[in-house]
Amino acid sequence: MSAGMNRSTGRILTDWDHCVQSIRCIMTTPFFERVCREYVGSHAVKLLGEPANSTTILRLQWAICLAIELFEPRAVPYRISITDLDRTGASSWVIQVIYRPNALEGDFTPSGIRTLVFDPTVSGQIVLDKSFDEVA
Repeated sequence: MSAGMNRSTGRILTDWDHCVQSIRCIMTTPFFERVCREYVGSHAVKLLGEPANSTTILRLQWAICLAIELFEPRAVPYRISITDLDRTGASSWVIQVIYRPNALEGDFTPSGIRTLVFDPTVSGQIVLDKSFDEVA
């Protein structure tokens, strides 16, 4: 079981909630921003504001997949899909991952597929929400 502290409340977070917070932190941190871990982060933040075309969408899918694959061992990217794109470039994304709750301890046994949703309407930035639980 993995545990950590909730960044907002200071309370203990465990299991899936801790994994969601970690992914949120990774996805909203540009590379070289963290002082002692400058190699941790994502290119997704750098792609915000780029033209909303198929190349940018593919680059954003790649950035999401790479960041999760490199920095969160409890989640293996399974499917990354864009669900909505409007004229202004605002988009919604659904990210499905294979959740491995004990990966930090070396047990890579999956416990199912979990879903995260990008919600760009909250605070005008990327926010990951665990609005869907296990689907398989």
